[in-house]
Amino acid sequence: AKFVHMMRDGRDVAVSFTSQRFGPSDPLEALEKWGERMLRSFAEESEVPADVVIRVDLADWVGHDGIDSLRAVCDFLGAGRDAGLENWFSVNVTSDAMHGGRWRRDLTAESAEALDRRYTHWCDLLTERYPQFPLPRAT
Repeated sequence: AKFVHMMRDGRDVAVSFTSQRFGPSDPLEALEKWGERMLRSFAEESEVPADVVIRVDLADWVGHDGIDSLRAVCDFLGAGRDAGLENWFSVNVTSDAMHGGRWRRDLTAESAEALDRRYTHWCDLLTERYPQFPLPRAT
């Protein structure tokens, strides 16, 4: 088996969850779920050989090198290159669609500050327990 570990700034994940039926309506509660999932993901990832996991940051997919990130995942999976997939990816996987930094835009300043403080806690904990794994890029 091979695993693709897709990561995203937990603050954006938390705010995104609040607008979904399946997620908590409180960003701080949603962030707790993100942090717990990241701890489990890193714990599981540390138990498998490094060559069966590729870690992808969503922020890398929407940058100017996004197609290179997609190709790296396809190569890792042995899926080959597909012009149709690459075209769809270029059109649909965009900065606008990612909503990067929405935690700053969608929350009040006070709520954003509280979310950021708790996110810092989670990042510190993840780094302390799993220093070998990079954290998602901040948005």
